Amino acid sequence: MFSNPDVFSGLTDEELVKRAQNGDTAAESFIFSRYKSSVISTAKYYFSKFSAFCLTGLLDYDDLHQEGLLGLWSAIYSFKDEKNVTFKTYSAKCIANECGPPRVPSRKCSCR
Repeated sequence: MFSNPDVFSGLTDEELVKRAQNGDTAAESFIFSRYKSSVISTAKYYFSKFSAFCLTGLLDYDDLHQEGLLGLWSAIYSFKDEKNVTFKTYSAKCIANECGPPRVPSRKCSCR
């Protein structure tokens, strides 16, 4: 994934995000590995919260996990440090927005 994680371990999340936004793919990979557990726990939360959709086949954990990863990717590239919010808080909201309620019932919608 990245050649030397020690290079990034001393950096704040905000510094890593800035590097990722400037094209450093190793910093991006490090952020993804750092926030993997947050994506997983959010996906599990929404998977259990919407278990009725899971039983009918309208919702899959893997789909929620992928949506959470998209939320994290979106957070990395839309984060603005001057907004006076930490990246951790911002990414949690972005991940939850991707996994959360407004779009869940319409998954696997068949077009006519």
